[in-house]
Amino acid sequence: RKSLFGRSQLGRIHPNDDLKLDPYEVLDTLLEDPTFRPQQHTSNVHEVEKRLVEGVSPLVFEHLVVALMQLENPDETWIQVGGSGDGGCDGLGYDVHGNLIGAIQCKWEYWGDELPFMLPADSAVRRIIAALLHPNCCDIVPIGAEFLSRQRIAELVLKHHANLPLALTLR
Repeated sequence: RKSLFGRSQLGRIHPNDDLKLDPYEVLDTLLEDPTFRPQQHTSNVHEVEKRLVEGVSPLVFEHLVVALMQLENPDETWIQVGGSGDGGCDGLGYDVHGNLIGAIQCKWEYWGDELPFMLPADSAVRRIIAALLHPNCCDIVPIGAEFLSRQRIAELVLKHHANLPLALTLR
């Protein structure tokens, strides 16, 4: 809560009709009762989606996506690179021989804008875009790129909750 009002969080609370999130209600709730309320564990994907948007910072989101890619692809090595807001690639994946096989760009919001780090569509390297806020359709994704939607990320959080502390917290 102390970081909620910091400069790094400016503009982070967004209204979202899908998740029934209203920034004014969030702030009113915090001001009325600043105590932490433990959450019950859930297997509801929609609730995990809401928790992702409410409780994960952009930097934590990058680390979460890279960790989920590692858990989904145990024979590969996925590492987080760069930092939130640097405009570059957020994660890289390598095969057992050390060859680059994937690049991830995490976006808090993605509405189909151009991604400067993206490799050409005919590249052998997997191009992955992960986003928490986006249109409900996936025709915004560049040709040849994979898209990890908020729903897919929530599904992966539930799938891997036992092996990833942050996933356990969000569940």
